[in-house]
Amino acid sequence: YPLARRPGRVAANVLMDASRDMRGAVPRPEVPGPDPTDDAGAAHPGVELTEVLCDAVHDGLLAPAEASLIARSRISGHRLSEMAVDRGIPERTLFARRQRAERRLATAYAASRH
Repeated sequence: YPLARRPGRVAANVLMDASRDMRGAVPRPEVPGPDPTDDAGAAHPGVELTEVLCDAVHDGLLAPAEASLIARSRISGHRLSEMAVDRGIPERTLFARRQRAERRLATAYAASRH
């Protein structure tokens, strides 16, 4: 890390690296799949998000790969770091792709409310 040029950024990078290493060292518990309905019979948020993603792909707002990225990371709980290794790309690239796709969804939702 080039400490003399950007000391604040270096500290943030060191903390981020340490945090990532610590998260990787802690075993991740297996989580059962979401129950399609809760006790009141309302749709589970994961089901609702899946419907939104399907509609967004159908409407051309998202590419299928973008919807899959959001679904796998937000609903299924897959870590971006694991997905990045599987795809052979940097984790930051997947994070940026997901962020752009989610921003488009939010913008489209806000526009539909007016």
